[in-house]
Amino acid sequence: MTAALPAGSSLPSLAYLDVGCGMVTGLIGSAIVVAAVSAVLPAFQTSGAWARTTLFGTVAGSLLELTNDGLAPALPIHIGSTLPLFLVWQVSVAASIGYALAGKPDLSIKRQQAH
Repeated sequence: MTAALPAGSSLPSLAYLDVGCGMVTGLIGSAIVVAAVSAVLPAFQTSGAWARTTLFGTVAGSLLELTNDGLAPALPIHIGSTLPLFLVWQVSVAASIGYALAGKPDLSIKRQQAH
């Protein structure tokens, strides 16, 4: 790849590239979870619950940067593990869903009515 670069230039650093990629995948993942929970539980179908859950999932996705190991320049946050990402993402999305459903009287699952 360095042969395609003009003389005297270098490859751009990949540091922090995974933050953006992680935020996009966190957004997509939390949006899928929100859609699935909303399809089953009508009490979750509020814009506040959707926004909070997708926000938490998007921000937690930025922890994908922690997975880089051996990257130059190495940053102190590069630990080579996805464990913090999954712990924070799953707990924050689940807590947001639980918070939205707490105190809601109608937690019954949607049933298809045959007409």
